[in-house]
Amino acid sequence: MPGGRPSRTSHGRYCTVTCARWYHGSHVKRNGARIKMLVKLAGPAGHPLGRTLPYLKVVGLCVIFLVPGAKTLRPDQYTPRESADEACLAAAKKMLGPETQVFKCGHLTGTDALETAAGVRLRQFRLTREGTPVSKFVVLRRENSQWVTELRADQAPLRNPVGYIATDYIDDSHDYGRYRVSFYDEGSNQLLGLFVDVFYLSPRGENEGIPVEIGWNPKVGRFQEYTENRDPVGFQPENANPRHIRTRR
Repeated sequence: MPGGRPSRTSHGRYCTVTCARWYHGSHVKRNGARIKMLVKLAGPAGHPLGRTLPYLKVVGLCVIFLVPGAKTLRPDQYTPRESADEACLAAAKKMLGPETQVFKCGHLTGTDALETAAGVRLRQFRLTREGTPVSKFVVLRRENSQWVTELRADQAPLRNPVGYIATDYIDDSHDYGRYRVSFYDEGSNQLLGLFVDVFYLSPRGENEGIPVEIGWNPKVGRFQEYTENRDPVGFQPENANPRHIRTRR
């Protein structure tokens, strides 16, 4: 050990030096492996068995304090925080391009999965209290080392993996790709989770109509429109096959 072998009576010091030397910078995924390593390395320290036993007891103390901090990290968990932010930005840029801006990153819907909300800013339009103008945006979730799209809007209207959200029809003559978005941790009726208000924008960047409120519905496990202006009140089902029309030639 650096600085010589500690005194046999310095149990606390022995434990501290031992743990620091063997586990500094290491990542042990299985608690069992950690315990075996401690016993194996602490035992053959040049001491007779009778003199080793006190040290094994001290090693036991090390195990007590170290094991609770040992975590088995799944691929969708990141520490420290900077690693999660980097993962969110990389996934969003891969999906939307290099101009992507991340609005939120973390466990946004209350699950263990890493999620990110991101979009591409429309810089010709100004920011307002009602949100950020974007040409497209997504909410992504990391599952089994892969990123899946939970919510998306771009040249096609709002949609999730099941269908279109708050869409009765699609106007094929309309130029989609202009939205104003704002993200919240609480929705209407004090519902918790990730919510987003979405305005469709005119070619001049003006809000068209009222916003669509979209939130995470834990009962079905996906984002849906939430409204109190329909019967029944609450989350609304998707439209898997909206009709197509043309209002302009």
